[in-house]
Amino acid sequence: MADTAKSSEEPPNLKRAFATVEAARAKEENGNPLGSPSLAPPAKRPRLASSRSPSPPSGPDPYTTLPPPTKAYITLRFQLARFTGVFRVVRVPLNYTFAHLHTLVQFYFGWKGRAHNFRVYSHVTMYTASNRAKAGQMKRFGCAPPVPDSWLTGHNDKMQRDMWKVINQNASWWEVVPGGQRDRQSLEEQIGIGGKDFNYRERKEDGDVTLGMVWNREGGNLTEGECADREIAIAYAASWDVHITLESDNAHRTVNSPSNLPILVQAKGAPPVEDAFLEAQEEVNPKCKTLHNLFYQLSTFERYCTGELGTANRPTKLEIFNAEAERRRIEDCNRQMLKRVRENRDLGEYDKIEVEKSEGSGSGFH
Repeated sequence: MADTAKSSEEPPNLKRAFATVEAARAKEENGNPLGSPSLAPPAKRPRLASSRSPSPPSGPDPYTTLPPPTKAYITLRFQLARFTGVFRVVRVPLNYTFAHLHTLVQFYFGWKGRAHNFRVYSHVTMYTASNRAKAGQMKRFGCAPPVPDSWLTGHNDKMQRDMWKVINQNASWWEVVPGGQRDRQSLEEQIGIGGKDFNYRERKEDGDVTLGMVWNREGGNLTEGECADREIAIAYAASWDVHITLESDNAHRTVNSPSNLPILVQAKGAPPVEDAFLEAQEEVNPKCKTLHNLFYQLSTFERYCTGELGTANRPTKLEIFNAEAERRRIEDCNRQMLKRVRENRDLGEYDKIEVEKSEGSGSGFH
């Protein structure tokens, strides 16, 4: 009897392994709202440790080199998570890669290039229209993939299967990372347990997958019928989170003339100013911010991709600026700031840093 009881217990080393994975994953999810969106803090969160800035391309830049013109478009909603009333509705070419999608998000929300990743989720449930504070955001998402044989040890398989479902219940279909990061080690691999990270089914690089591979206009999608199109969504994660979903059941569109430029249908609000201490003190509510009219012109995104124009969040609006003129303005501001610091010897080191940040932040184009 003693031997039988002993064999049904979880081995101590396996218990410690599972406990280590759970603790590490919980720590990672506390800084990543994608793991637990309902518990995410309302403010800007730290950059993802697992997402690095894209490496400089050796050939044409995959983030700014647009694809061939097409008539096939899809209408998407881009919702800034945890900010009511800050969203974009955009018709996007179906042949856009996730690298283009990253650039598009940066453009429409006034951010600069930075570390990022995407998670493509199946089995998505959205908040209902009655919950206006959560409109456009995912409520539930993901589904645990089949339990691999490597996970089962022969010791209490039922408990291990249940644990698998709990740990991976929010697993994405794809994790899409910047180019060159597909073979990056997972959390489990870094701590020497478990091998493959099963919190996603497959990892892709953002230049290799297109929107048409997620939502195919012929009626298919990446789940091959397991989920309807409306049950698939994309979570974009950088310093802020954006939920990307179909705007309607009839999201596919055919334009009259082939194009490779996005069409802005509707936009409201803008994100808070980033890294600008003094500007932020006078900032209006994000949902009350306005957008420059140039966002509605087709050629603006193309000019943004060439580096001619940039976008930046200001205290009252999302601005479009001429990149060269903005560089000159920043240089002038920096000169004035240095002059002020030299003249104001009473300023402490912290105040000097904040003055410098407020004079020249959020305006450069990368």
